[in-house]
Amino acid sequence: TSITLCNIPHIPDTAIYALARHSLRLQGVELNGLLISDAAVEAITRSSNLLNFISLSGCTNITDTSLCSIGTHCILLIDGSIEGTRITLEGLHHLKSCKDLGFVSVSATVGSAEDLQLMLGKEVSIARK
Repeated sequence: TSITLCNIPHIPDTAIYALARHSLRLQGVELNGLLISDAAVEAITRSSNLLNFISLSGCTNITDTSLCSIGTHCILLIDGSIEGTRITLEGLHHLKSCKDLGFVSVSATVGSAEDLQLMLGKEVSIARK
């Protein structure tokens, strides 16, 4: 099961909390362009240990705290998109626990491809936008 809620600026964190409570078998979530917080991302990542895809592109309030939550709760993650957020190169180390991660899309300002590979600790396809 996947859900897509993109570019809807007035969706509050409380709506994401409700979604998390009622979507325990989510495998994919696309929340691009929402003004949600790290707490909302944590609610989603805690709600399902089946998440293998998460896209938070353009979620300008998202920080390394969300990457910590993703790395802790989404160990089946294969694909992620986090460009246009406030994440840093240092925050990417939280994704090391996602053993099946094969692709991540990040902002071009996060670091060089070599830095990203080094921080993730493995070879991953990286799209820089």
